[in-house]
Amino acid sequence: MAHCLSASRALAAFAAVLILLAAPAAFAEEAASQPNGSIDLKVPVKSHRAEVLVNEFELGYEYMYFHYKEPGLMKETGSMNGLFGRYTHHFPRGMMVRVEVEALFGNLRYDGQYSDGTPLTTDNDDWLAGGRLLAGKDFLLDREERWALTPYIGIAARYWYDDIKASGGYEREITQLYSPIGLELNNALSENWRWGARAEYDLFWAGWVKSHMGQVSGYEDFTNTQDAFSGQGAEAAVFLKYRLETVSLLLEPYYRYWWVGESNSETINTPAGRQDFVEPENNTHMAGVRLGVAF
Repeated sequence: MAHCLSASRALAAFAAVLILLAAPAAFAEEAASQPNGSIDLKVPVKSHRAEVLVNEFELGYEYMYFHYKEPGLMKETGSMNGLFGRYTHHFPRGMMVRVEVEALFGNLRYDGQYSDGTPLTTDNDDWLAGGRLLAGKDFLLDREERWALTPYIGIAARYWYDDIKASGGYEREITQLYSPIGLELNNALSENWRWGARAEYDLFWAGWVKSHMGQVSGYEDFTNTQDAFSGQGAEAAVFLKYRLETVSLLLEPYYRYWWVGESNSETINTPAGRQDFVEPENNTHMAGVRLGVAF
């Protein structure tokens, strides 16, 4: 639970920073002085809405450093590479809809132990995939409409295929459903430059961990379930975009965190008789960067 509280506090602090960054622009008033010293609040101000809230499809390369740990039992670490795609649409009345997908592949280093306590170190073949559907509301924060804040919520799924390549090793498939709840800040620095930041809390709904233990002689496959609210996640990201004639270039570093508690148990046949198995409490740190184009 300490992991849950620290992640929530970090997310709240990051969200507060976003709001403080936006506040000066939100409350600034531009006015024109008249010859008699009065203020004319009806002077037209150019809107930059089309530059800060852009309908676009993004596609590119993604790198991630992945660190998964079951405290006191094992850890898996290493680099993963892949692709991402994202489409965002801002409607005239201020609604936002976004669809995201990503897929990454890599070899992770497994440091753990066998059931009898014998140390085990090996390389795994792994891949990750994710999909998200988000909806939000755009709020323009200043008169020139250079700043926009978009609260959003949605539904998402993440999948991790983990193949432990060692004597006695087996494949695992982890599928989890969650709801992203976050804030995104966008700012049009100029006609060509745009930057923003995102802070997100991930509400855990359900998880399934399928262990292909049948690949080990004398065992059988089983699936552990993870209950709603038995885990949580968080994400923070910043992004910078530069517009060329037909496309924009994207740079987006990010950090993600997941904590999931111990799963429900499953009883299976083993060489030693019927035994209970659980998916242990675990946490995952993911630091990455996206490089892509937007059009």
